[in-house]
Amino acid sequence: MEANQSTLIKSQQFWTNDQIILSAIIAGPVGGCYLLGRNFNQLGLPGFAKKIYAAGLLLMIVIATIVFFIPEPIMAKIPKSFFPMGYTLIIACIARFSQKNLIEEKLKEGNKRFSYWWCLLMTVALLIVQIPFIVLYTICLATISA
Repeated sequence: MEANQSTLIKSQQFWTNDQIILSAIIAGPVGGCYLLGRNFNQLGLPGFAKKIYAAGLLLMIVIATIVFFIPEPIMAKIPKSFFPMGYTLIIACIARFSQKNLIEEKLKEGNKRFSYWWCLLMTVALLIVQIPFIVLYTICLATISA
């Protein structure tokens, strides 16, 4: 009877920490937080997933605002990788300390991870979706500061 019940339970798929970090590097905080939130949904924590989604959007807006208002001479002194490394490190720490053991347990139970090709497709899609919003936000900031 137990074997029949375990076969009836649908196998879940999860994003690994490496995939979450890859998505954060390519698609920014929105990409990393989206995959992180999807894992929390799969783990049965939809409330926390919504907070992670909101944090990704908020982080993107904060970074865009900061970068826009930093004077040019100061921006020239800041390494171009400073902001991407910062938010990627934050997302990597959240993924590692909040999900790593849970995801490893789920994978050992027979659940699967998403493929890296699917991760790349999702990441590129997230990047394409957020580009118009970033452009519009930048235009709004330009009109406000003018």
